[in-house]
Amino acid sequence: MSLLSHTVSDEREAVDICLLDTSHSLQKILSAVPKYYQRKQYTMDNKGNEIIPSEELQKPVIGLIAQDVLSFNPACIHTWTNLYAEQPEDAERYDISYHDFTVHLIGAVKELHGKIAELQTQHNEQIAALEAEKAAENSQMVSLLAWARANGFKP
Repeated sequence: MSLLSHTVSDEREAVDICLLDTSHSLQKILSAVPKYYQRKQYTMDNKGNEIIPSEELQKPVIGLIAQDVLSFNPACIHTWTNLYAEQPEDAERYDISYHDFTVHLIGAVKELHGKIAELQTQHNEQIAALEAEKAAENSQMVSLLAWARANGFKP
C-alpha cells in the first residue's frame, strides 16, 4: 500500500512475510535498458469536450519502458486504464513500480558483493601460491649458491 511516495513496510502491518528470491536480480538489472523519452500530454480540444494528445514539447523523462521490463520482471509492472485511448481495446497501460524494481538492485548488489568476495579469495590464494613458489625458488637459489661456494665456484 502506497502513501504518497512511501510504502508501508512496518513489520507490525505485515503478514505472511517471506524472503524474496533475489538470486537472479543481477540478470534482471542487466536486462534493464534505461531510456529517456517524452510523455504524451492530454489536453482538451477547443470545444472542451475531447481529449487529444498535446504537441507541446516537455522535459524528457528518464526511466525504463514498462513493456521492456514486463518481459523479464513482470512483478514490477502494474496495469491501469487510459480512459482517453482512441480504441477501448488499446486502453490498458502499464506503470513500473520502481520501489519493487529497487529491491532487485539490493539483490544485485549482494550478488556482486559475493562475486567480488569470491574473486578476492581466489586472488589471495593465487598471491599466496606465488609467494610460496618464490620462497621455494629463493631457498633453492640459496642452497645452489652455498653448494657453488663450497665447491669453489664464484658467482
